[in-house]
Amino acid sequence: MDEVVEQWTQEQIQLRNCCILEDKAAILEKMDNGTLCVGGLDISYHKSNSAAFVGISIVKIGNPTSNEQCETLIVDTFKVDVTVPYIPTFLAFREVPPYIEGIAAFESRHPDAPTPDIWMVDCNGTLHPRRFGGACHLGVKVGQPTFGVAKKLPNLDCAANGFPLGSNGPQKKKLVEEVGRITGTIDTQP
Repeated sequence: MDEVVEQWTQEQIQLRNCCILEDKAAILEKMDNGTLCVGGLDISYHKSNSAAFVGISIVKIGNPTSNEQCETLIVDTFKVDVTVPYIPTFLAFREVPPYIEGIAAFESRHPDAPTPDIWMVDCNGTLHPRRFGGACHLGVKVGQPTFGVAKKLPNLDCAANGFPLGSNGPQKKKLVEEVGRITGTIDTQP
C-alpha cells in the first residue's frame, strides 16, 4: 500500500504542473453573453459491489443580466465498475477513470450534444493537500477546464475544519493558502 501511495503522490505532483489555473478568455466571454455550457459530474456507489453510476448533466447557464434562465439540456447516467479502493487524498485515482468512461459513453449516446465549456465535478480541485484534487486531475486527463465542488472540507494546513457561525446567519469564508490566491470558499449554514 505504501508503494501505491508514493506512486500516486508523485503522479499528482507531476500532473499538477500541467494544471492551468487561469480562466480562459473564451469561457469568461461565454459567461458574459449567456452561452456558457457547464457539464456536471457526480458518482454514486453501489453498497455491496463494484458497480457505480456516473451522472452527467449539461446546462446552458443563461444571462442573468437579461433574466435569461439556466436551461438543462441533457441529464443521463452511466453504469461503471470501480475497482480502485478509496484512499484519503487520492480519491481522483478511484473516480477519474469512471468519470472519463462516463464522458465517453455520454458522447457516444449523445453525439449531437454540446461539448461543455467547463466541467463542474463533485470533488476538490486545488483545495487539496497537494493542490491537485480530483477536479484538477480530471481536467488534465481530458484536456478541458474543470472546477471542483466538494461536500467536505479537507484537513489542510491553511484552514481548520469547523468554522464558527456568525450571529447574522450564513457566512462565506475564504480559504487563503497563498498570498492573493483564494483556494476555495465555504458557505456555512446556521
